[in-house]
Amino acid sequence: MLSANIYYQPFDDDIENIIRTLGLKKKASNHYTISSKSEKEIAVLTIMPEETQLHYTFSGNLSFEEYETIHNTMIHITDLCNGEVDDSQSLIGYLENGEKVNIVKNWDEWSLFINKAKYKTLEGQKIRLLDDKNSELASGLLVDYKFELNRTQSFCITECTLITSFGERKFSGERLLIEPTDRW
Repeated sequence: MLSANIYYQPFDDDIENIIRTLGLKKKASNHYTISSKSEKEIAVLTIMPEETQLHYTFSGNLSFEEYETIHNTMIHITDLCNGEVDDSQSLIGYLENGEKVNIVKNWDEWSLFINKAKYKTLEGQKIRLLDDKNSELASGLLVDYKFELNRTQSFCITECTLITSFGERKFSGERLLIEPTDRW
């Protein structure tokens, strides 16, 4: 199991109020769960009020999207309680240069590296292109894409070129989603 801690200074608001505003589910006294989009439990957050500490535990075998959910929750809570993160026990990968990536440390660089590699491997493959509401815009062979990092440093595809049954078509939007498909 991997773990990370947020150390915070006592403040006026109750730390549990902050955690509840993020929609985390209470598991037991001082224990909350972080769930994936599919409602799978991916992390446990334990409040340790005596030490003014939040302790996270999670598996070392999660998907990128599940790690991203944990990362975003940690960053949000850290910002709200003006805390400091110790993620030295949460090694989840490496950068191209061999530098270690933890759940917070080097996250932005790793996220960019992983996403570039992910979409590079999809070039020439059949994909579905979805808008930010998960409505299908088109399907076809992926030729090219452009991305940007949004204000939270999340990877967002903003342009996409596909070869469809109608020929080469370009699409643009604020947050396009590319899904691989094995159908031809």
